[in-house]
Amino acid sequence: MLDEIPSIPSLPAAEPVLLACPACGRVTDRLKQFRQLRWLVFLGHVHWHQTEYVRACPPCLRSRAWWRCLANVPTAHIIWPLVVLPMAIVTTVRSFQPGHSPEILEGKTPEYLVYLENKSQELSWHRVMAVVALITCWLPLFGLLLSWWAWWLNRGYIGWRRVVSGISLIVAILLHMLIAGLALYEIITK
Repeated sequence: MLDEIPSIPSLPAAEPVLLACPACGRVTDRLKQFRQLRWLVFLGHVHWHQTEYVRACPPCLRSRAWWRCLANVPTAHIIWPLVVLPMAIVTTVRSFQPGHSPEILEGKTPEYLVYLENKSQELSWHRVMAVVALITCWLPLFGLLLSWWAWWLNRGYIGWRRVVSGISLIVAILLHMLIAGLALYEIITK
C-alpha cells in the first residue's frame, strides 16, 4: 500500500541572489538593510537623535554600526551603554543572519523607508484636535466647543483619535450638565 503513494520529487535548491554592496561594491548573498542610530545628543531630560537606514554587506554594516557607536560616546555619554551600545550589538548579531534583509527582497529602498517614517510622524490636525479636546474638555463652554469639534473631525476614523474625541466630548457634556445643575440648584435655593 505504501508503495502506491507517489513520492514528491525534491526541488532543487534555489540559487542565492547575488547583489552588490552599495558601500564597497562587493557581491554578496547577504545584503542587509537596517535602521541605525546616526547620532544622539543627551542632555539630562532632553535628547536629540537622528536615525538612518543603511544598506550594505555585513562587514560594511558592522563597520558603520561600530563607527557610529564610538562617535556617539561624547554626545550620548550617560545613556551610551544603555541605548547606543546595545543597538550596535543587535545590528552586529543581525548582520550574521543568512540571506538578504526582507526590505531588500521587497524592493524597499532606504529613501522609501525614510519617506514612510516621515509620513507617519507628520503633524495631523485631527490628532492635534483629539489631544487638545482631551486636555481642555473640563473648561466651561470652550472645552465643550473644542471637544465637539474634535469629535466631528474624528467621528469617521477607527482608532484612538475617535475614542479620545468621544471621551472628551462625554466628559465635557457631563461637566456642563453638572455646572448647569449646580446653577439651577443655586437659583432654586435662593
